[in-house]
Amino acid sequence: MTHASNLQDGDSHLPHWIRDDVDFERFPAELRAAIVEVIVPAYRQLVEQAREGLEKSAGLTIVWLMWLEMVDHIQLTHNFTTARTVTQVSEEREQLINRHLRLVGSKVKASAFLVRLHEFEQKHGSMPGCSGSVGASPGPATDEAEEVEG
Repeated sequence: MTHASNLQDGDSHLPHWIRDDVDFERFPAELRAAIVEVIVPAYRQLVEQAREGLEKSAGLTIVWLMWLEMVDHIQLTHNFTTARTVTQVSEEREQLINRHLRLVGSKVKASAFLVRLHEFEQKHGSMPGCSGSVGASPGPATDEAEEVEG
């Protein structure tokens, strides 16, 4: 039995919604891989390494939306492979795809906010009451944010 605590490396922790006592062997292989390859590194970068509360909050929102996105990917795949009729596939697929697109849109907006926060800090220094460093690089969503705004 593989527990969540075995996925942590050194000082990194898992997001609070992935409890330490969860048996990871019960998760689909795709979700286990996504946790290790996507969720844990994103949590480390966007939450644990964030400087201030606002940045940590935005980072946590992004990681949560990434988590939901991964779960949606698995549900969509399951829907495609287990539907009994074409009509059932169409109705359920449409609902799942609409939900998925809303999640992705929300993730892009939250990422764009985080990028704008970094840009503001680089241009003007820390926000009043914050002590973050000015030279920090923007989060990984820079390209996505430019596509949305462009």
